[in-house]
Amino acid sequence: MCRIVAAVILLLNVVGCSSLSGRDLIETYSSQMSNMRHSVKSGDIKQAIDDIDPGSPHNTSYYLRQLELGRLEQLAGNYQSSEHHFKIVEDYLNWLSNQAQYRLSHGIQNSVDMLTNDSARSYRIPVFEQVMLHQYQAVNYLHQNNLTGALVEVRKGELLQQKALNNHPDEQNTVEQRYQSQVQSVMSQYPSMSNLISQSMSQYQNSYTYLFSSALYLAANQPDDAYIDLKRALKVAPDNTAIGKLTRYLATQLVMPDADELKARYPKFDLNNSKGMVWVFVEQNLIPYRREFAVRLPVPINHQLQYWSVAFPVLPDSIKPSRSVKIHADGQVLPAQVSTQLQSLAGHALKDELPGMIVRQLLRLTSKSVLADQMDRQNRWLGLLTNLYNAVSEHADTRSWETLPATVRFAVGAFAPGTVNLKFSPLGQTVAVPVKKQAITLVIVSSIGQIWKAQVFTL
Repeated sequence: MCRIVAAVILLLNVVGCSSLSGRDLIETYSSQMSNMRHSVKSGDIKQAIDDIDPGSPHNTSYYLRQLELGRLEQLAGNYQSSEHHFKIVEDYLNWLSNQAQYRLSHGIQNSVDMLTNDSARSYRIPVFEQVMLHQYQAVNYLHQNNLTGALVEVRKGELLQQKALNNHPDEQNTVEQRYQSQVQSVMSQYPSMSNLISQSMSQYQNSYTYLFSSALYLAANQPDDAYIDLKRALKVAPDNTAIGKLTRYLATQLVMPDADELKARYPKFDLNNSKGMVWVFVEQNLIPYRREFAVRLPVPINHQLQYWSVAFPVLPDSIKPSRSVKIHADGQVLPAQVSTQLQSLAGHALKDELPGMIVRQLLRLTSKSVLADQMDRQNRWLGLLTNLYNAVSEHADTRSWETLPATVRFAVGAFAPGTVNLKFSPLGQTVAVPVKKQAITLVIVSSIGQIWKAQVFTL
């Protein structure tokens, strides 16, 4: 009996030492966020914020929840609170990049997650989510009329994407290479995400961010930087007419060598010195959340193969459809074409994470099965208790930033100075925006479930 009590204490200590709450142990992150997603789709942002308990900074999902809260507070119009939540995450990421101590604490977490699941590890924020953190923080600075601060944020995001592009794909470590055959075996059973990821080039090339930064660079009288990012956006979304005609216009103004090539493919942008530009982004739907997918894997124990059921995260292999949008303004019809499928970037992020996930799961299976075998040899009840714990703790790590938009559309128009009424069809909403000569009016519309929010900036 004493050994059974000791085993119970040992297993309970695994949770206590790992900064993993009991709920995190038995319930996936996406399941915990279900009430929040429902509140967002119902248009109740205040309730969605209340649905999220950030917990302690020691909790392994604390900083992910800060991202969710930062996004929701921004949608609620609480920009200072949003800035605060995003600043917590940014400070953590800065600390992470300079802290040797983190490697020690992460090593302790790794030893614990060998007996639990990947949720015992501190959430590693994917590059594309870090980029969106900086973009949304830039939006908060624009609400303070702080263009300089916003430019700093977009440059941080740009640096992240460029660094990741330069380092990828040579980031597979030696441990993953050692288990390459096992990884390939699991991948052969894994559901395809080919349709999802085909809608983007990688998680490191975000045309939404490129377009957003281009507007800020033009406002800061940095046309060369704006042109570079427009070209990057066009590479990702070459069929987007709005991006094409903007790039053509700027290439002509800057006398770029590819101006003639762009003229041959994209229409002329009717912009002159007496007009101002209106850039419109339409964010639609919530990004798909990760689900669980079970796989049976063989584990050699005492020269015998034992089959264990293990769980991995997966995303639906399809693009969540979004409604087409046209903007009517001053006799013009501006089609808001898809510029970015953030849901596809999320698919790339998961694909990049999978080899490491599989290796950790293989190592974890060995640790769990050895522990169960040892406990069973000592006492049958100890073995049953350990197997029960193993079954309860077997969950996929479904953590991801769930309040991001799934799809982003983009439109651009040129108008005479004054107030222009943008009528969004078939959404049935109208936004009055100011237009100034030789200036940019930036409009960010969020159409998510019952939520309709328009943020307007004159740059």
